[in-house]
Amino acid sequence: GAFDYDAISEHFIRNPEGGGVAFIGNSRYGWGSPGNPGYGYSFKFDKELYRLWFQEGVAHVGEALALAKAAFIPFSREENVYRWHQYQLNLLGDPEMEIWTFTPGSLQVLSPDSLPQGPFSLSVPVSAGGTPISGASVTLLQNGELIACGQTGQNGVAALNLVPQGPDSLLLTATRTGYLHAGKVIYLSEDGSYPGYLGMTVVDSAGNGDGLLNPGESARILPRIFLAGTDGLDDLSLVLHIEGGPWSASDSILSLGSLDPGDTALVEPGFEVQIADTASNGASLTATLGLLVSGVERWNFQVSELVALPVIYVRSISIEAGGDTVPEPGEEVTMDITLGNSGLAPSESLQGAISSPCPYLSLQGGGNISLPPLDPDGTHTVQVLADVDGGTPVPYLATLIISLHDTSGRDYGDTVFLLLGRTGYSYDVEVEDPNWYAGGSWHRSDYRSHSGDYSWYCGSEVSHSYSNYADDSLISPWILVGYSPILRFWHWFEATTYGNDGLYLFIGDESGWHVLDYIGSGGALDSLMPIGNSWAELSYELDGYEPGDSIRVMFLFRSDDSEVAEGFYIDDISISGVYQGLYAEETPSRLQQDCQLFTDRIPLMGLEEVRYLIPHPGYLEISLYDVSGRRVEILFSGKTNMTSGEVSIDPFRHPSGYYFLTLKLDGKILRTRKVLLLR
Repeated sequence: GAFDYDAISEHFIRNPEGGGVAFIGNSRYGWGSPGNPGYGYSFKFDKELYRLWFQEGVAHVGEALALAKAAFIPFSREENVYRWHQYQLNLLGDPEMEIWTFTPGSLQVLSPDSLPQGPFSLSVPVSAGGTPISGASVTLLQNGELIACGQTGQNGVAALNLVPQGPDSLLLTATRTGYLHAGKVIYLSEDGSYPGYLGMTVVDSAGNGDGLLNPGESARILPRIFLAGTDGLDDLSLVLHIEGGPWSASDSILSLGSLDPGDTALVEPGFEVQIADTASNGASLTATLGLLVSGVERWNFQVSELVALPVIYVRSISIEAGGDTVPEPGEEVTMDITLGNSGLAPSESLQGAISSPCPYLSLQGGGNISLPPLDPDGTHTVQVLADVDGGTPVPYLATLIISLHDTSGRDYGDTVFLLLGRTGYSYDVEVEDPNWYAGGSWHRSDYRSHSGDYSWYCGSEVSHSYSNYADDSLISPWILVGYSPILRFWHWFEATTYGNDGLYLFIGDESGWHVLDYIGSGGALDSLMPIGNSWAELSYELDGYEPGDSIRVMFLFRSDDSEVAEGFYIDDISISGVYQGLYAEETPSRLQQDCQLFTDRIPLMGLEEVRYLIPHPGYLEISLYDVSGRRVEILFSGKTNMTSGEVSIDPFRHPSGYYFLTLKLDGKILRTRKVLLLR
């Protein structure tokens, strides 16, 4: 990928006989780490790039490369190998091009074959395998010019208002990350009749009157039809063909009468429909609306509606206990719990309580709470006081159960976990800690520090350099970890450009030591210039450890028999975890936004049906966990070529109570959902 020489990458991209679609590579040589495969500087950039593609769902090739580089900005402030890689790693190709990390799905787009040359309101349903697809971009081009565009909503329909510029045909295109593009040519005509469908109005006066389709409700849906073109239509009627979803229709034919060009009609009294009691929020309701002329079905329109229901969940929980945010034995705890509505329907005023089966957590005042009506995406914060028993074993994972109901008797709720007792570790090296083991040249030094006066240093206080043949270890005391532990520390280092001088980072547990990282020699600068960086923080997610596990951290410095440099300083070491709201909302990744997990009760069979929608085929695992975090059943595990499907839970295999479903795709958890199993 050199700029100043003939490069094979350029030929690879520009070959008129075919080649590659894009190239990401170096304009000069990259750098590994001798004797440390997988820990070189080039590998670190590669690893971050692939993480963004495969785990975060960043599909645009240029955006992924830019974000991968941005992750290393804190380490690139010096004339070092990180900066070298920032400059030399480049893209040849279209930065907007999407990378497919799986076999793409196929989109289906519906539209009329022809339209009038005048203004028109076009509803465009987009689906895949019969499932409405939200977030798809829909565009209309005429002679290469954009004349209308929109995005599909949660019901998979995009509304376009277009004014064609002349008689030439239109190109309709639907695109969505993870799917092949779908396109269709629409022809324009000066004459004729062109009816269109503008959606449904819901009249649910026999229900709660919110204008939405709720579970267990009978409602009337009134189609809105308009007519464009030059010719009117007489003797019109409408027929509704139910296709899919938890709904049915009591009547299926409506008389419309006549329409003149430019007319719009809300067809009353509408179709009477019934929504199943077991329908879940967001369930898709699909049908075909046929327009008949003198009893003959001439036009069809796709109907796509959604079941709307409030979904109350714990969005966040903040803690104050004993002057900090860690609830410890013997302390009073103040919990500010923010509840939100993630459903499609507003909620009524809700009453209920927060309870806990934990024997070490007592809620004051019975934990009674009330919520005002919440619109979709609305939130409300309640405050609850609790006492932690002085004899609580540490750590202890306490369960908080939120149970609410409205005036109609519909129940809502959520469950979160609260970690009782202090876990983790924090050490700023300002005072001597005899529980640390400092071997070889490791010692506390006041020559450099990130905070305060001291840091750990491996080297000589006289020469401010390390020695040859070093094999020096710095080992922390045993540390009790909490939920989702993260190791963080700040480091400053200077090492030789070439050779094998560097710092190994290990995590130790009852099974032994495990390498986390290597930092050190390996670079492309002048051999007389050492490499390194000024103070920068490193962090590592310690996957696989549960609350109550004990671990140790080891910093092992090794050097060869060649040149030496100043070496490594370590400061502000911490292992932190989550204490509050272990299932609180986080900012979802792009893959998480495209993943859905629903549950429906099947009364006659006594089963809980689990329906899923995933962004792409891959290795899928759906598991059931109890409230202690123990996996009690694997519902599905294997490779799937489908982006949607169903599995079932037999509640008679488990005690009644709350459980959690987790959906994992290609090793990454995308969704967690609470489910209540009743025998």
